[in-house]
Amino acid sequence: MAVSESQNASTEFAGELHVAPKTVAVPLFAVGVVLAFITMHFAGAAGMQRRVPLFYRDFLTHNYIATFGYLLTFISSLLFFIDLFLSYRRPKVTVDDPWQINDVQQSFEWATSCPPPVYNFERVPPIPVADPAGHAEPRERH
Repeated sequence: MAVSESQNASTEFAGELHVAPKTVAVPLFAVGVVLAFITMHFAGAAGMQRRVPLFYRDFLTHNYIATFGYLLTFISSLLFFIDLFLSYRRPKVTVDDPWQINDVQQSFEWATSCPPPVYNFERVPPIPVADPAGHAEPRERH
């Protein structure tokens, strides 16, 4: 069965949509943490005191950048937990062998159900193998 370009592109897009919350939340979280804490480090190295009720105007830019980093961290955490909650509430239902690979490859990985039971197999399924050692057919001697 041949796969057309449009089917391939739509499958790719569906995969990106499924993974998008994770691929957005994690880098956004990292950038937010770096912005918040590195900026506070530089402000402290420049002379800003900790635990003061009012900040000097000299450090206004540092505080704005640190606040923006905090907001990025908060938004990315919120995205992650929303995705976690939605994934828990509406789990994706899958089939045992979505690509029908076991018809071609005949492997144990695709022979079990999805998700696999605790015991994995009630009995080990037979896997047809042409030559267990992987050798070619022996030639006849003349």
